[in-house]
Amino acid sequence: MKTNNTFSRHETGLVRVLGFIYLTIIFGSYYIEYESNLGNKFSPKIDILAMSIFFYLVVSYFLDYMLTPKIGDKFHRLLLFVDSVLCGLTFSHLKSDPLLVFMLLIIQSYIYISAGGLKYWFYYMTWSLFVALAAQGYNLLPEMDKTSTLMQWAGGFYSMIFIVIVSLQKHDRTNKLIAIREDLLKKGKKQKQLSKILSNYLSPQIVRMYEKGDDISTNLQRKKISVCFIDIVGFSSLSETLEPELLAIILNDFFSKMTEIALRHGGTVDKYIGDGMMVFFGDPVTKGAYKDAYNCIQMSIAMQKSMDELNDKWLTHGIKRNIQIRVGINSGYCHVGNIGSSQRLAYTVIGRVVNIAARIESLAEPGSVYIAQETFNLVNNKVEAIYKGHKKLKGISHEVAVYDVMHFTEVSHNEVLYIDDSKITISGVSRDRVDSIIKALEDLKVD
Repeated sequence: MKTNNTFSRHETGLVRVLGFIYLTIIFGSYYIEYESNLGNKFSPKIDILAMSIFFYLVVSYFLDYMLTPKIGDKFHRLLLFVDSVLCGLTFSHLKSDPLLVFMLLIIQSYIYISAGGLKYWFYYMTWSLFVALAAQGYNLLPEMDKTSTLMQWAGGFYSMIFIVIVSLQKHDRTNKLIAIREDLLKKGKKQKQLSKILSNYLSPQIVRMYEKGDDISTNLQRKKISVCFIDIVGFSSLSETLEPELLAIILNDFFSKMTEIALRHGGTVDKYIGDGMMVFFGDPVTKGAYKDAYNCIQMSIAMQKSMDELNDKWLTHGIKRNIQIRVGINSGYCHVGNIGSSQRLAYTVIGRVVNIAARIESLAEPGSVYIAQETFNLVNNKVEAIYKGHKKLKGISHEVAVYDVMHFTEVSHNEVLYIDDSKITISGVSRDRVDSIIKALEDLKVD
């Protein structure tokens, strides 16, 4: 068994002292009443018990205070055990006065509960009961034949003092806990504010890793990613004709809207590049290469459609030019992870796939979404696209097939299955049977 913590051990030490002061007062008042006034003599055993309690009170407190932090809780538990033995002996002597016994029980219970909860209380109170019964059974101590008014008043008054002291102690501890709680709440609020500020400047992945306490290393992983570049068409000419304030409005509105759409479709916003941005799908969460590419194209189409809303908004600021964007997408294996130094990291993807996506975006017509062959191969049964030919891209050694996405096909996942029966050969089955199977399969719709 262990005490709860250092704070409760010191608290228990003080309460132990208060408890044994109670016993000292009881025995002291008994001496005053019966030896001084009546001339009665105490039993030598009672004298020994009273003196033991007094000296034990002084010695055990200092030993507990000095040795327990060095030796450990075992010494503290030893003192609690000795406490239970002395209290058990006292119970057997005071049993003629239930009031004094119950006052001692209350004080003793508080000591054990403060030290280790109900487990300590049950353990040490059991020892006290055992010692009291043993002392009674073997007549180790004579029973107090009569209790005086002085004893009862002294015991009652000190019990009140004890309750006041421990209540003040608990009140002080409660105030400290409240202060700690308020401090933690303030720190938690500051932490949330810091995370919010960091999320505006760092990638959300790095912020989440920081909040979880994960290791933010520069290790890269190879994953299949769909990468998308979005760019405002003719922004250079816009910057020459519009005031900086209006340009700031355009960029802020544009990035806010595009980021909202990207996050809604499950994309990871990699970076803002001048008047453009880079988004990728497939990390840290992937839904599979096909679904990642599908969501990437779906996001791009949603971005194109949102430009009408943005142009209407910018018109209220006096910007009459119809601003358009172009999009380039590519899919394939990239290296993804934290890149940089220990002072500054960026969560990004690198590789040939990224370079091709950027080059395709520069080829795209205003208002269009261009995809590379690798992306088209993943979603060719879901989108209608126009083949734009094999293009020579800057910095790329080979030509790349490019497609212009028109829209998604209307066919859902419940597509008709077509089978070329001329390529099927089955031995041991009649031709009519094969024809009936093929007919059934052609009528089947895949869920």
